[in-house]
This record gives sequence, structure tokens and C-alpha cells, in this order.
Amino acid sequence: MTETLANGHSPALLQPTAAKAAHVNMMTDTIIANMPPDGLRAIMRGLLGGDTSLTKKLHMLASKYLESQPVENHILFLVTSTASTPTPAFFQTQGRYRCLMGCGYGFESMKIVTDVLRQAENLEWDAKTEQGEELLDVLATIDGDLVQAVTAIQKQLLTDSGLRKMDESEVKIVAGLKSALEACRDRAFAKGQEFAFERGFSSLARIAETPTPYDSSTAPRSNKFESENSALETFTLGSANVPRMFMGLWQFSSPAWGTASRSKINADFRKHVDAGFTAYDMADHYGDAEVTFHDSHKIYCATKWAVFEPITVSKEVVQANITKRLVNVDAKEIELLQFHWQDYADTQFIEAARLIAQDPRVRDFGLCNFDTKHMDQLLEQGIEIVSNQVQV
Repeated sequence: MTETLANGHSPALLQPTAAKAAHVNMMTDTIIANMPPDGLRAIMRGLLGGDTSLTKKLHMLASKYLESQPVENHILFLVTSTASTPTPAFFQTQGRYRCLMGCGYGFESMKIVTDVLRQAENLEWDAKTEQGEELLDVLATIDGDLVQAVTAIQKQLLTDSGLRKMDESEVKIVAGLKSALEACRDRAFAKGQEFAFERGFSSLARIAETPTPYDSSTAPRSNKFESENSALETFTLGSANVPRMFMGLWQFSSPAWGTASRSKINADFRKHVDAGFTAYDMADHYGDAEVTFHDSHKIYCATKWAVFEPITVSKEVVQANITKRLVNVDAKEIELLQFHWQDYADTQFIEAARLIAQDPRVRDFGLCNFDTKHMDQLLEQGIEIVSNQVQV
């Protein structure tokens, strides 16, 4: 069976037809055939990091490969009188929908995840047993995948003037997933079990429901970023006194970095805050990092707006993005909003930076991965910058 996208086209057909790939010589193929998987991953990351144009080619070829592979229905979980365990087919299916997410096909991956949830709905476990813990760990990976599917969908909906509305077929896909999640939740509560997909359910709600105007008057304000038990050195960053060491939440951006349930994540947050790690760095594209973060308002929030694709900068677009950050962290203001701009040839970054810095809901304005030349351009325009986070 050939897989098609929501619009009736196959993933490969979304890309312009290119010339056939050049022949790979046998010595090079020997490397590919014999390099350990971890080595191949490291090499691929090095290639993609060194030439960003290769990413589109990778997506095109990966999509073409996925299209060529038959899609079959399998039993994903083996249920016995003593335990429920995932079958090899589950991990194959999970790998497939994760690849679709990575290629940008959020809705297509969401349809497969929905089928997985339909099979997971009737699973039972005892969290006090080793088998129960192992199953919950597997379900936590699905929960993390749900977050990534929502992120992929948001990228699909992105236009140069903001997020477009979903069409009828897309709304139907989201509604199907929401229904499957609600069935899992209701059964878990009826059995007195932990709802295993809380992160995914929360993330989906933010695109499945009709947005309502954000009322910041009821949101708490973070104003204390210190732990009484901490011996960490602090420094002044803009208007705040914060620990010298920040904790990064980049791992939320991909299941490749591991996954955990909401309850385990919250427990780890509490442990780190109690130890004095009260400053956290996150971003709009770090999965549900902002949403998870908002449960604690004694933590310093340094988040980001990262513009990777062309947009038309306007006051409305900038304000909408800041509002989205506030909704996610449930706060009156963002302590530090860091701005990343991918294409310096598009000089709209100057106006975007000015609008962010002038917004009263942003306490301090920072940059992310700006080089000295373009940071100086902003400073020459009188834009106050308190930091520039640079990846090294």
C-alpha cells in the first residue's frame, strides 16, 4: 500500500523532481556498509551542520524511501495475563512516524500515532512491578512523540504572516487523535492508573481548541529566582539577579534525547530548583519545554523566538509570538526573550528586534547566535541588548 498525504499527494511529490543521484563509488559504499550506526549518525550530523542545503535533500530522499515502503497493520502490543509488552512491529511503526515528523509531515505522523493509541487504549499495568515500569517507559516515549507531532504540525501551518488555519482534512486528523487520547485518559482514570499521555494531550489542546484572548491579569509574576539552600554564584543579567549556571531544556526538542512522563519531569525540576538551579533556557521550538516550565514560577525563564523561515515582520506578528510565549509559560511577562534570526540578508531582523525590545511584556531582550557584525547593527540602532547566547 502506498502512503499518501492529507492532500492526496505522496511525500516525495511535494518536492521538485531532481536529477538522479550520482553513482556512489564502492569504496564510499564500504564506509556506509561497515560504519557503526553511531558513527554514521555523527557523520550525518557533521555533513548537515556543515552544509544546511543538504537538509532539504535529506528530507526529499527520506520521504521517497518512506513512500516506497509498504504500510501494513500489525499487532503492536502483546497482552498476557501477567503483562503487556510492545512487539517488534511497534518499534518499526514508531520509527516510521518519527521519520515522517522529521521530514515535516506532522499530520501524516499523527494519523499513525492515533492508530498506535487505539491499540494502547486497553492496556493494563501495575506500576509497582518491573513489567509495569517498563511499559510506562514505552508509553512515555509515545507521549514525547505526540509533543513532537504537534511541533511538526505547527511548522506545517507556519506562513510568512503567522500560523494559517487548518483545513477540513487536517481538523479531522487532529480530532481523531484527540478522541483517541480522551479514550485512553478515561480508561486510565476508571482503572485508577496514571494517564500516560498527559504531555501530548496538553500540547494537542493548544492547537485543537479555539484560541481565546490571553488575560495576563490572572497570571502570576516570577520575581524570585533564588534557592535558600543554594551556594551557586549569581550575577546581574539585565534587571534580574540569576545563578551563574543556567539549565538548558534543548532535550525537549527531540525524542532522540530521551523522554519521560510529566510526573517524572516535574519531580526532576523540583530537585534541581531545590539545589539552586533556578534559571532555565528554552525556546519556542523546544517541544513542550515552555508548557512544562510554567508549573513553577520561582524559576527564571529565558526563552527564545527563533525565525528559521522567511516571514513578514509586523507589530502584529511580533506581538502574537510574544503572547504565545506568555500563554505557554502562564506569566505576565517574559524575563528574557532571546531572538534568533536565520537569514541576515533579510534586514527585517532589525525591526523585529526593535519591536521585541519595546514590548512591555518583555522584561529584558537578548540575542541567540548573532555574530558581532549584526549585533553591532542592532546596538547602533539604540536597541538595548542584555545577552547573546552563542552555541560553540
